[in-house]
Amino acid sequence: MFLNNLNSILEILKSERSVLEKIYLEKGKKGGRIEEIISLSRSKGIPITWVEREIFEKIYPKSRGIVAKVSPVSYSNPEDIISSSKNPFIVVLDGIEDPRNFGAIIRTCVSTGVDGIIIRKVRSVGITPAVYSSSAGMVEHIKIGRVTNISRFLEEIKEKGIKVVGAEKDGKQPYFSFDYNQPIAIVFGSEGKGISRLVKEKCDVILSIPMKPLAQSLNISVAVGVFLFEVLRQREFKK
Repeated sequence: MFLNNLNSILEILKSERSVLEKIYLEKGKKGGRIEEIISLSRSKGIPITWVEREIFEKIYPKSRGIVAKVSPVSYSNPEDIISSSKNPFIVVLDGIEDPRNFGAIIRTCVSTGVDGIIIRKVRSVGITPAVYSSSAGMVEHIKIGRVTNISRFLEEIKEKGIKVVGAEKDGKQPYFSFDYNQPIAIVFGSEGKGISRLVKEKCDVILSIPMKPLAQSLNISVAVGVFLFEVLRQREFKK
């Protein structure tokens, strides 16, 4: 996989993971972030190849003068995500497909202290260059695991004492009335269909975001933000 987003490349270099194999830079390319990338790459022993501008523009026309080769994506073990905290805070995405939405959700998850994200192995977006770009490299700062069956995964974590919360517009209880100071997994559905029926049946409670009548729904990444910042507020700032 190749990345050409400066922020994404920089965040990867700042993370503890060693997924960058090589960096290609246009000759004469300068700037504060470029210098930081060069410095971090050298300190980590990542090779840099300088390429003439004409050749660079021909091979990578939309690269803005930098391209990084990234190792194949390695997903986290879902069990590691569950056991990473004494008071787990997990986000489960049931069939999200838009990489821009996924990237935005990843950024929000990192900002609010989510322990990990669970996605489906099939019929779901994975970690792609577009996701790296839209997350501004935050992919490297959170665990992302994949499961074959979301319903079965929810059954397993419920047996471990984790409360499963579904986020749906038809929920009778508002999201801010729930106590998030307990082990939780919040489930969000796909952009067009919401949470699937079988997954919804595994939820302990269905919560919604109150809205004015004219508003039918929110973009999934916005809805995730509303829920997750309420969790952060209750866990970190509630007096």
